[in-house]
Amino acid sequence: MLMNANNFATLERRQLERLIKLRGDGVILQPSLLNADAYQLLADAQVPTTIVDRKVTPAKWPQVVTDNQGYSKLLVDYAARQGFQHVVVLSEAINANSARLERLAGVQAAAKEHDLTVHQVEIAHDEPTGSIYAKLAQVPDWLNGRTVIYAFKGTLLTRLMETLAEFNVQIPKEIGVMAFNDWDWAKLMSPQITTIQQAPQQLGQVAAKNLLALLDHQEVPATTLVDSQIMVRKSL
Repeated sequence: MLMNANNFATLERRQLERLIKLRGDGVILQPSLLNADAYQLLADAQVPTTIVDRKVTPAKWPQVVTDNQGYSKLLVDYAARQGFQHVVVLSEAINANSARLERLAGVQAAAKEHDLTVHQVEIAHDEPTGSIYAKLAQVPDWLNGRTVIYAFKGTLLTRLMETLAEFNVQIPKEIGVMAFNDWDWAKLMSPQITTIQQAPQQLGQVAAKNLLALLDHQEVPATTLVDSQIMVRKSL
């Protein structure tokens, strides 16, 4: 059974309660919340569980994740070598989940190493393009050719590209763009976007394999890291 809570914690809880009532053999959970206590109902019901893509704290279940911090640092390292001096992080609420916090930590580590400035711009998933542009415009001297926007996920990259196109912002002449992207369609944009390309299919396969192992009472690693790939294109 596949359920999508769209990052709404109340809906997510109702869906988990339903799975428990249906006596599901196990759960693969991409958590919308950071606190493990929010998922205590799974532990209380003794449902074998594997966490995928995002971590919970403290770590109560095996987790299959991307090295968000390490790859974000590599991406910002590369941008610094291309001459960018300022990084604008574009994200939904950063404190909402572990992946965003880890990506920010990678940005900050690279910024410290290369003496870059970092600005955080938080937007809603349905924020109008005019509002996105207004928030970006609050970053001092942002269209200077030395600033790069780092969109923390693919849907935000789409919103960003819509905004920059609407307001005739030239990439990369006026601003660089890069993203932590879940899909491979960034190469279809104009210009093609430099991204960290996750391996969502492999994340799912490893999570399913680990869950089957749990159901068979086998030992499973506490944390499994799935490799990603930096795709260098024309947006920097």
